[in-house]
Amino acid sequence: MQAIFTKDIDAFLRDHHVMSLATVSDGSPWAASVFYAFDEDRGRLIYLSSKETRHGKAALLNAEVAATIARQELEIEKIRGLQISGFTVSLEGEDAVAARTSFSKRFPDIDLQDAAIWSLVPDYIKMVDNSLGFGEKIIWPYPEAKG
Repeated sequence: MQAIFTKDIDAFLRDHHVMSLATVSDGSPWAASVFYAFDEDRGRLIYLSSKETRHGKAALLNAEVAATIARQELEIEKIRGLQISGFTVSLEGEDAVAARTSFSKRFPDIDLQDAAIWSLVPDYIKMVDNSLGFGEKIIWPYPEAKG
């Protein structure tokens, strides 16, 4: 199977399920932790959130977001995590139905009835992986592709 982002980033996204989503509205930043499912078919992260939350309202006004995904490690050499920038949108119609199906496969016990379903499509991902050496990074897209 070909990697969506990179082999290591894809594996990290599959192995985790909570991201800290950061939004900005009227110059004011906000972050919220949300469950996500990695939609490998479309290269996006699917998450639930009410449009009435502070981050939901902000995302409706400004689709540019950032996110982090990391474990809570105490030993510096074990730190691994993702820093992501991209665009989010509240899904509607058939796309929302497909996304809800993906999300419910990952989280069968979460009630999907009342919350909006969103996608975050990354445009840049930096993976910090100290297990490869202090401060080692894996970048997507590859730096030479940013030209």
